[in-house]
Amino acid sequence: MLRKIALTLSALVSILFVVGIAGYVMTGPQAPAADSVSAQWLKPGPYKTTSVDKIFVDNSRETAANRDYPGAPDRALATTIWYPLGSVDSHPLIIHSHGFTSARNDLSYVAELLASHG
Repeated sequence: MLRKIALTLSALVSILFVVGIAGYVMTGPQAPAADSVSAQWLKPGPYKTTSVDKIFVDNSRETAANRDYPGAPDRALATTIWYPLGSVDSHPLIIHSHGFTSARNDLSYVAELLASHG
């Protein structure tokens, strides 16, 4: 009796898993139409881009301990700067602050796209 229940539950879980994966794949985002405004916004700009990683350090403040992090006598801010190559014009500075539960490279594709437009 218990074996029959276990087999039934196993089959049910397997079916739900397959249906869930199929539903996820079938309802995924579709590319916008080529002539849509969204497609125009997603096209890279005229500039090739590059990036550089920098660490800025504030020696006037300490970093407090937080969970497994023991703290530090200064504050370090690791950054990535994307910019258009070969442009001599001035361009706006866009700052993306990812917040506490994210990482600085989570939206790197957006930073690169924006930099390609100058």
